[in-house]
Amino acid sequence: MLISPIAICGFALGLVLTGGSLAQSQRRPQQMGIKQPTTTISQEKSHEEQRGTEKSPLIVKVAPAQKTDTERADETKERERMAEAERNKIKADSDIVKYTGELASFTRYLFYATVALGIATIGLFVAAYFQSRDTKRAIIAAERSADAAKEAVTLSDKTAKLQLRAYVHVADVNILYMDSEWCPNIRIRVKNYGQTPAYKVSNRSGHMMALIGEPVFSLPETIARFSDLGPSQDQITTMIVSLSFWDQLLKPAVKGHAAPFFVFGQITYFDAFQDCASEDPHVTRYRFQLHIDDEGVPLFLFSDDGNSSD
Repeated sequence: MLISPIAICGFALGLVLTGGSLAQSQRRPQQMGIKQPTTTISQEKSHEEQRGTEKSPLIVKVAPAQKTDTERADETKERERMAEAERNKIKADSDIVKYTGELASFTRYLFYATVALGIATIGLFVAAYFQSRDTKRAIIAAERSADAAKEAVTLSDKTAKLQLRAYVHVADVNILYMDSEWCPNIRIRVKNYGQTPAYKVSNRSGHMMALIGEPVFSLPETIARFSDLGPSQDQITTMIVSLSFWDQLLKPAVKGHAAPFFVFGQITYFDAFQDCASEDPHVTRYRFQLHIDDEGVPLFLFSDDGNSSD
């Protein structure tokens, strides 16, 4: 069974009117039974209660506003983001602690390595010192060895030259026609005793008898004549003595041992290792004394002085 809208509206209007009358009837007795001052005090208390006091402050409860689904989703995302950031921070702190520990270990190892490197450097300095000392000694020894080798080579070269060079000396001296009608001939034979040729060989010779005082051995000025002598070759220089001077003075004095008779001279020459244009020649000086035995045989012997060669 359906109720009409008009009936419902009428019922609602009746309820409103009834409620209003009941409210007025209740307020009237209260206004009639309460005095005016009392109303004022209660109003003041009501105002004080609304303001609150220091001992009893006014507390107002505010109901939170309802959040939408979007706001709640944003808050959820924010909380997740903050939680993720917190986890990342914790992980970062853990990594920092880990890396700090590794850095400390690396620093410790680096310290040990630095100490080892310092010790090794000191060792290298010590080794370098001894090596430098040994090297200097080796260099000095090498220099001495090189000098000795050079001296040996020089000595060997000099020895080879001395062994191979030319040596020109007097081979013998004799006199011819000592007891004849001819003028005596004093023959001086010089020979190259070396193994290489002698160049520009020159022999200047003379003779003298020391009758009074010390003998003087001065060579006469003559024109130099040069010749070359190969190994074992010789040449003869002849001096002719006046027959009268020989028979009257020289021969009797020599046989009677009254005065010595000398034949002397000087040989100059170059060997194969010399520069004839810039170097000085070799010089051989000789001096012989004539002796005649009881049978009248002449013999020329080397004098005690006046013989030299280079």
